[in-house]
Amino acid sequence: VTADLYQLLNSYSYTLEYRGVVTVKGKGEMMTYFLTAGPPGS
Repeated sequence: VTADLYQLLNSYSYTLEYRGVVTVKGKGEMMTYFLTAGPPGS
């Protein structure tokens, strides 16, 4: 996921892991994250 979505999901206690900078077609280089777990109790 992108850094913007990371901030939103992180605020809801999702667990994300930094993936690194990826070149996205039409967007250029973007910081990305892996979604590794949902919020507790999900």
